[in-house]
Amino acid sequence: MLEKILQVFSYNQLKTFQVLSHVTSEAGFSQDDVLAYIVQVETKQIEAIQAQEEGRKNAHAVWDKIAPRCPLCDSALLLRAITIRQGKANINGYKSHFYCSNDDCLYEQYSRVSAEYQYKKLLKKRKEGK
Repeated sequence: MLEKILQVFSYNQLKTFQVLSHVTSEAGFSQDDVLAYIVQVETKQIEAIQAQEEGRKNAHAVWDKIAPRCPLCDSALLLRAITIRQGKANINGYKSHFYCSNDDCLYEQYSRVSAEYQYKKLLKKRKEGK
């Protein structure tokens, strides 16, 4: 019965469990203490993921307000930073790339201005009410 239950774990996982059990019991902790700690770590990870997702939603909300429109189809343009330095892979030295969010539209525009500068410029334009 025990073998059937444990066969889903690899040898390394079983060894890790053995070490964890030994170390925690030597320190006077029970399995319940270990489980409580695991739940605590899991909760922190979930909260961190939720915070990241909330940050993404906020960033998207801001972008939706300031995004320039595609001159061909009037969809929002998306901005991509180009991190490849000027050279064989980036002959023109482009630093940012606007492209249409509409999958059916092929509009794109490259720039030698950084994506960060483009974003700040759009934010400033929005604050000025333009």
